[in-house]
Amino acid sequence: MTPATETAPGQDQGGTNPSRPFKLDLSKTSLAQPPRVLSKKFYAFVRYMVFLALFTATTLGPASSDSYFLKVNVDNVFVSNEFAFGTSFETLGSTSQLWEFVNTTLLPNLYPVVSYSGKPLSRAKQRFISDGTNLRLGAVRFRQVRMRGDLCSIPDGLKKDQTCVPTYYGCWYDISCNEAKSTMRPSPRNTSDGPGWDYSYTGQPSYRSKRTKITYSGNGYVEDLIDRAPKVNQSAITSADQAEGTGTAPTPSPTFSSTSLISSLPYSVQKQVNRLFDSEWIDPAARALFIEFNLYNPHTDIFSIIRLCVEFSAMGGILTTYRVSSIPFLTSYRALVGDGVSAGARTALFVEILFVAFVLFYIAVEVLEYRAIVKMRRSYDLAKAHIEGGKDSAADPDLNDAVDKELKVIRTWGPASPRQEAGLLTARDPRTGRPKHFFSSGWNVLIIVNLTLFLLYYFIRWGSIGIVVGLDFSESGSNMFYTELQTAAQLWRFATALNAFNGFLSFIQIFKYTRNHAQLGQFSATLSETMRNLGGFVFIVFLVLFAYGTAFWLAFGSDVRLYSDLTLCVLSLFRTILGDFDLDELSHANYFMGPLLFVTFIVIMFFVVLSMVLAIVDEAFNKVRHRRVKRRDILGEDIEYLTLKFTNLLRQLMGKATQQESRTAGSNDAQDAASSARRRERSGKASDVAASPDDTFLAFVKAFQETSDRLQQLEKANDELSEHMQATTSKLLTAESVLEDEKAADEDDS
Repeated sequence: MTPATETAPGQDQGGTNPSRPFKLDLSKTSLAQPPRVLSKKFYAFVRYMVFLALFTATTLGPASSDSYFLKVNVDNVFVSNEFAFGTSFETLGSTSQLWEFVNTTLLPNLYPVVSYSGKPLSRAKQRFISDGTNLRLGAVRFRQVRMRGDLCSIPDGLKKDQTCVPTYYGCWYDISCNEAKSTMRPSPRNTSDGPGWDYSYTGQPSYRSKRTKITYSGNGYVEDLIDRAPKVNQSAITSADQAEGTGTAPTPSPTFSSTSLISSLPYSVQKQVNRLFDSEWIDPAARALFIEFNLYNPHTDIFSIIRLCVEFSAMGGILTTYRVSSIPFLTSYRALVGDGVSAGARTALFVEILFVAFVLFYIAVEVLEYRAIVKMRRSYDLAKAHIEGGKDSAADPDLNDAVDKELKVIRTWGPASPRQEAGLLTARDPRTGRPKHFFSSGWNVLIIVNLTLFLLYYFIRWGSIGIVVGLDFSESGSNMFYTELQTAAQLWRFATALNAFNGFLSFIQIFKYTRNHAQLGQFSATLSETMRNLGGFVFIVFLVLFAYGTAFWLAFGSDVRLYSDLTLCVLSLFRTILGDFDLDELSHANYFMGPLLFVTFIVIMFFVVLSMVLAIVDEAFNKVRHRRVKRRDILGEDIEYLTLKFTNLLRQLMGKATQQESRTAGSNDAQDAASSARRRERSGKASDVAASPDDTFLAFVKAFQETSDRLQQLEKANDELSEHMQATTSKLLTAESVLEDEKAADEDDS
């Protein structure tokens, strides 16, 4: 018989204490891990997300729909306001309709004299347009661009006292090359008196027509409408109406009814317009008429710069375009100087200052990184020269440590060496191990462009604000035309376009910091892999588009507006690829070439070219996904670690709350138990003795259930331990393959 083995008090023969639950302590085993340290790449990702949040708050925070609705109001008052059935500024078709628009829509809404109820307006209220909310700033300018009549000739057999005036295309390279600049006199066929009009160099920005794509200069023959009208009263208007039989109140909203201003009243504005009309100011030599004025909305602190353009083509037609720029020039400046703006405007300015500080911080980071890479490359060259015996590494004492490090890299460099070691700022050449140049990385070039555009944006934006701040908008300047507002508006629009492009670049740079994530890094890696195979194929795509664009232009250029020039043809073909096309219009223009060109274009682009593109992208994605199977997910591990820490913190907080509730419930249960005990004592000993066997059985069942739960917990802990051991063993066995995969992945990132 085997002697019994001695056991410690409180333990069974298995070495466990049945009175305490099983608890696995990994801190005393060889599997214990040191506290995790987040990677530098994760901190860089978080820092850039803060930068992106500030950019979003700076651009989208102050943005509102006020500028858009102000533009809509200007459209309703001046552009789409019909002075006759179906006729407005947008649908002008002749010179007579143009003058009717000026007299019945433009002047009554720019210079109102009575309200909508017919009551006379005070002199102060007459400075507002007819809607009563937008203040007219300065004079209204009529500016005409003319062409010389000696630039083309007419065949002898067709000359009948006619002059030939070319289109404005002749001034493509030199804006003022073919413009008429001689003094323009009133027409001798009328009785109008007064001086003529001289060519003026106004300094206004040029204007590009959206319909004809012609860029007109900002100079020309100018007539500024100056309001010197005295204060009017209702009796004067009534007597004038009775004398002339004309005159109605202005109509600020779109209407089919004609509105008119009293043309015979002695107002200087109407007199100037009448003189232009009587002098036949618009003649065959005119190529464009610009009606320009500026408004200010005091309720939203927004300026509106309006430019109405009427183009007179050499073919005799009239085309109208316009541009309304609604811009809050002074909001940021007023927040800076504390000029009574809202708390939201001051908060937006504070966030913008933080964002500018972040931009300067990133500029400093890039400069330091560039200098570090230059130092590394210089150290490598000195180390290489030292090995070859041409130069001593001690030639530059400041580089001794760096040279020693590069010496070790050169001596150990080989085909199996990682291209990007821990702590290095840039990738190395796979053949020599020399650090690559700072601008060899596309991401570095992108961020330099991004930061440069940010600086340029703020320089231009605050430059335009400075222009507006320096203007005098008092009563003394009410009869001058503010050319500077147009310049400031053009600068603001250019700065806004820069910021829009910069916003795209800023969000795209997220993929620079997610390259080390298993899923998010696939996008940038797939693009990089695709560009290697798709570079030459892009030429084929543009060649096909250009070929079909030329064919469509020649076949339908004179019949279909969307194919009237080569640029529109290419854009229309892009829309055709997306499914936006009108085959009936092409068939009506040419019943044979329309379907033929359309069908062949769809077959080649959809079934051949696009299929090849998709095949190239799919192949690149499969390569990237296969390459990243065994790659370490650094960013994903950091995010998972923080998520686990946050979850554990929530569980601890919830556990404390549960313990507090348990204590409260325990005290209540104790009180209930005491009450039950007192009731049992009063019920008698006989009933207690009779119930004792049942209580014993229930206690046994409860102990059995607790033991079963303990066994299940022990089994679960055993399974978790097995999984942990298997994972650890797998990581140790695949360490060498992971290093090789990191080398290939870093080669793709560079």
